[in-house]
Amino acid sequence: MLKHRLPTGAALIALALVIGWLDERLEHSAHVRGLALALATAPVVALASMELASMLRACAMRMPRWLAPASAVAGLAIGAVSTLTPADYHVSTVSTPLIALWLGVTLLALAWPRRTEGVLLGASGAMLILVYLGLIPSSYLVVRQHETAWTVMVLILIAKSCDIGAYFTGMSIGKHKLIPWLSPGKTWEGLIGGMLTAGLVAMGFALIPKDSEVGAALLFPLSPAASVALGMVVGGVGQAGDLAVSLFKRDAGRKDASMTLPGFGGVLDVIDSLIFVGPAAHWLIMLLG
Repeated sequence: MLKHRLPTGAALIALALVIGWLDERLEHSAHVRGLALALATAPVVALASMELASMLRACAMRMPRWLAPASAVAGLAIGAVSTLTPADYHVSTVSTPLIALWLGVTLLALAWPRRTEGVLLGASGAMLILVYLGLIPSSYLVVRQHETAWTVMVLILIAKSCDIGAYFTGMSIGKHKLIPWLSPGKTWEGLIGGMLTAGLVAMGFALIPKDSEVGAALLFPLSPAASVALGMVVGGVGQAGDLAVSLFKRDAGRKDASMTLPGFGGVLDVIDSLIFVGPAAHWLIMLLG
């Protein structure tokens, strides 16, 4: 598995760096923040939503195939539009009517075949996708409005460094199972090792001199101690996101979300540890910064 994970992981990291570079270039040329990040995130959440919809169908839920990716992208768009809300309006003034509108679209799509069977489950699944793979990931776009694209990339790298640290620590010294009935491969030692790795990686970025070109681009105005705290919390939240997807997969009787990415499984298996990190990082940066 490791021989497949290394090249796939390296390619994904390189792609993330290219997206960060494009986002910065667009900000400087077109004065628009987060455009490249939003355009890159949309197909990712759409693919992940199709994997989640497949799990929901395994649990006897009825949903048109187009509704899952459309719900994920709609949630992302609602979150993106909410970041542009004028200062004298509350975010809910924009987001709540749009969410209600999408619920109406969902009910219409499910009732269109003139069948009531499965409408309740189908609407629940579509709204889960809207929130879980749309609204929550849009938190990264909120962070992007206040920080550079490189700061967003750093947050992603911190979260994934926890995955790497947890994997190797668990393989080396892991003995005590974390939640054996949910994720038999995870251990307490792996969780602690992963969080410590994430804390050290965050501290490494914070130690970059602010007067250097890289330090100026990061705009990571945290002390080393605060960065360790942020890294460990981000890593822990990322592991919680991983366990949430494990819960979905176990209910659907799946080991992996799909077989799209060699060594990782599906798109959802790659981004699961990133989904809850966006809102957590947003609040942490405000509290610690």
